[in-house]
Amino acid sequence: AAPEGTTALLWVLRNYTLKSASTKIVEEVKIGSLLGSPYDDFSNTSSKAPEGATALLWAIRGYTVNNMSDNILYEVKIGNILGEPYSDFENYPENYAGELPQNAEALLWSLRTYTIQGENGISKYADNLTVKDLRNVFGVSLPEIISVGDDVLIKDLDDEIDNLYIYKIIDAPDDSTDQVTKNIINKIRYLKTDGTTAVPTGEEVISEGDPDWYRLKDINQLMTKLPSSLTIQDVMTDPSQDSSLNGITKTLMQKIFDTNSNITQLSTNVSNTLNNIYINEIIDAPASGADFVTTSLINKIRTLTHDDGFGNQKAYTLGEFNALLNDLPAALTIQDILEQPTGTGMGVNILNKIWATNASLNNLSTELNTVFNNLTFSDILDEPANSNSVTGRLILKLRAQNSLGEYWKVTEIESAINTFTFGDLYPASNSGILSLIDSDTPLDEVPDAIQKVITETTMQTLYDKGLITTAPRSEIANMTLDQIIEFINNLPAM
Repeated sequence: AAPEGTTALLWVLRNYTLKSASTKIVEEVKIGSLLGSPYDDFSNTSSKAPEGATALLWAIRGYTVNNMSDNILYEVKIGNILGEPYSDFENYPENYAGELPQNAEALLWSLRTYTIQGENGISKYADNLTVKDLRNVFGVSLPEIISVGDDVLIKDLDDEIDNLYIYKIIDAPDDSTDQVTKNIINKIRYLKTDGTTAVPTGEEVISEGDPDWYRLKDINQLMTKLPSSLTIQDVMTDPSQDSSLNGITKTLMQKIFDTNSNITQLSTNVSNTLNNIYINEIIDAPASGADFVTTSLINKIRTLTHDDGFGNQKAYTLGEFNALLNDLPAALTIQDILEQPTGTGMGVNILNKIWATNASLNNLSTELNTVFNNLTFSDILDEPANSNSVTGRLILKLRAQNSLGEYWKVTEIESAINTFTFGDLYPASNSGILSLIDSDTPLDEVPDAIQKVITETTMQTLYDKGLITTAPRSEIANMTLDQIIEFINNLPAM
C-alpha cells in the first residue's frame, strides 16, 4: 500500500523505468494499486468491502487492466456488484440457508452467487429454480391440489404455473427499498421479449408474435436477456451524490456511471474509462508541505499537454501514459527538480550555474558539459576571507581577468598558473629572505631564482636584508658564500 501522503499511481510506478512503466501498468499493476487506499490493502482478503469502499471496485481490485474484462463477466459475483448485504460471503456463505439479512430483497439474494456470464452465469438461474424458491423468492405458493416437493424444479411443472406473468408474481418494491434494488426488480418485472420495458395497464391485447412480458416458463430467457437490459445506472447510485466517495474512486465511478452502458459491457467500459481518464483526474495536486521535487514533479505530470494532431493542446489520459513518460524528460527542466541553491561555497556556485541553464533533462548532459567547460574561477571561488594570506592572494589572482580582459576558465588552470609570479603569492619586501627573489619571477622560475640567490648573494646584501646580524669586514663584504668558503680554505693552516 502507498504510504500516507503519497500518490498511489506514482508509488506503484516507482520501481519501473520510464520505458517499461506504460506496459507494466496494464499488465502487472493491480486496479487496487491504481486506486490507492483502501483498495491497495491486499492483506485484507475479505470479500466484504470496507467502510468507504465501493463494492464493485473492491471486487475487481485484484485484477489488472489487461485481465479485468473477462473476470468482471465470468468471475465477479452479482453480490459483489450489488454490495452489502449481498456481497457479505463471510457471514452469509454461498450455501447459506438461513433468514435473509435485514433490508435484503429475496430475489436479489437468490441471484447473488451467480456471475453475469459463464458457467455460473445468471442465465442458469432458471434451471435451478425450485418450488421452494418460487415460494420464498417470488412469494408464490402452489395450490394445495398440486402436491410436489420443495426441491422440484419449476421447469418441470405444468403449463398452468408456467404461464404466470413474472410481473404478477413478483411484488413491486416498497418505497423504502433502495434505488438499485428497485431498478433491478422493476427491470425483471417489466422487461419484454423485445428488450423494451413497459408497465402493463391490464388492457393490453397481445397477438401472436407481438412483444410480450415474460412468463414463469420464460424465466430462463428472461435471465439470459436481463444482463444486457440492465444499465450501469440501474445497478449504481450516482457517485456525485455520495459524500463517502472521494479522489480517484469518485472520479472513476462517476465516469462509469455517466456512460450508462449495459452491464455486459461493464468490463470494456471500465477499461475504456481507465484509458480515457485524464492523468490530472487521478493524480491529486501535491499536498501542502510536500517537498519541492515531489510538488514540482506531480504538477508537471498533471499539467503536461501534447498536440492532438489538429494544433490543439490536450491533456494526457491514462491510455497515453506511455507517451507522457516518453515526453516527460523533455518537459522537465533542472529548475523542476532543483531548487535555486542558496549559500556560499564552490558547490553552491556550481549548482547555481547549472540551475541558471534551466536545461531539459534529456539535454542535461550537453548543458552540463557546456557549463563545466565555461566555468570560471570567478564563478566558483568566493572572495577570500583573508586576502593577505598566500591562499587569499592565490584566489584573487585566479578570480581576476587575464590580459585579454576575460576571466580565467577552470579548464584554463594551467595557463592561469603560468602567469603567476613570485610577487603574486608573496608581497614585495625590503628585508628577509623573500626580498632576495624578484617579485616578477614566474613561479616556474622560482627554483632557479633560489639557486641564484644562494650562489650570487654577497655578505653585504645578506647583512643589508637582515639575514645576518654582524656586518662583514670590507675584504669579504662583496664575497658570495662560495667565495667565502674558498677564502677560508686558502687561509694558512693554524
